Amino acid sequence: MDPRVVTAVWTVATLYAGIMKALHGPLKYNNFMIFRGVADHLFASLPLYEPYPLEYGDLNHYGPIFGFIIAPFAALPPWLAMPLWVAALSALLYWAVRSLPLPVRLTTLVMWLAANDLYTAALMQQFNIAVAGLLIGSLVMIQRRHEGWAALFIVIGTFVKIYGVLGLAFFFFVRRKGRFIGYMALYSAAALLLPLLFVTPEYLVTQYLAWVADIADKNAQNMFCAYTNISFVGFVRKATGSTAYSDLLILVPAVVLFLLSYLRIKQYRYTAYRLTMLASLLLFIVIFSSGSENSGYVIASLGAGIWWVTVAPPRRGRLEWSLLALMLAASFANHLMPRAFYLDIYTGYALRSLPYLFIWLHCIGRLWFEDFAATDRALACEPLPAIGTSEAAVAE
Repeated sequence: MDPRVVTAVWTVATLYAGIMKALHGPLKYNNFMIFRGVADHLFASLPLYEPYPLEYGDLNHYGPIFGFIIAPFAALPPWLAMPLWVAALSALLYWAVRSLPLPVRLTTLVMWLAANDLYTAALMQQFNIAVAGLLIGSLVMIQRRHEGWAALFIVIGTFVKIYGVLGLAFFFFVRRKGRFIGYMALYSAAALLLPLLFVTPEYLVTQYLAWVADIADKNAQNMFCAYTNISFVGFVRKATGSTAYSDLLILVPAVVLFLLSYLRIKQYRYTAYRLTMLASLLLFIVIFSSGSENSGYVIASLGAGIWWVTVAPPRRGRLEWSLLALMLAASFANHLMPRAFYLDIYTGYALRSLPYLFIWLHCIGRLWFEDFAATDRALACEPLPAIGTSEAAVAE
């Protein structure tokens, strides 16, 4: 499996998506115009979460700090900036996946399994590409003992789109926890206060409060929306048609199932255990979020890809192959199903979430019961020193 081929596919898909959208004008890259507007409105001290129908459709849902991330692209003509934006997102994700502590043939397979959903996300100029890259990158940096970079990735993801906070799930894998906490505090303070170089404290506080209100309002709007809430919580909501219960009825048991895996402290040192936890988190973000869209499934597909390559070949039975087939069918469903059925039933009832839910449950089962020492040997991964090992012992 030549890694250069999938690299070429990712590059061509990303460039094609960006250039094709650019050629058709701003109406075809509305998401990027929303992103661009965050910088324009932030530096002009204008409301960030109000409609601007003369500039774009829909609303911004990202945190104020996003204005600094998008600013270099907002300074360029939109037709040029948008393809560069998509290319930058894809490059971040490419680096993160290639940096996973796995043989090249396995990271290549992860990229193949996520290629179609990367293209879909690139067409929509989605920051979800970066969300995946930041989460994967945070674990990579923790593996490499670069606590500052890990903290930075988590803070950026959190202050832009909340999801990045899940990177804290890797906290128990950090060897120098005090150093990590210090960097988290430093970067969090910087993310909160950086806009004060350009805006007043009153404006900034107002925008953060507006962001919280916007997230709550968006969650309510997503409840029965046909093109969002394409998640397991959305499947249950749309299948029952009920508003009489809270999503917490589903989320709390899911979180408990995940947290129980932390009881296996002796497994922390194994790379395959950490990667399975990463896969679980990437899947969790999508299947338990009311904001999930088809273009966000690049995150879940990467989780499923990492799950698949960490299931050592001797463990791949009929169940595992069936789940992989269902995942791939879900990824290409818009090409395989009649249009009306795909839109009204498959998407309308969030059926796409179900294969990923089953893969997530498979990850949970592995985190609870699997001997990851054997898995590391099968994957040719070197186990790390136990978390309690002293720095002197590590140096030796």
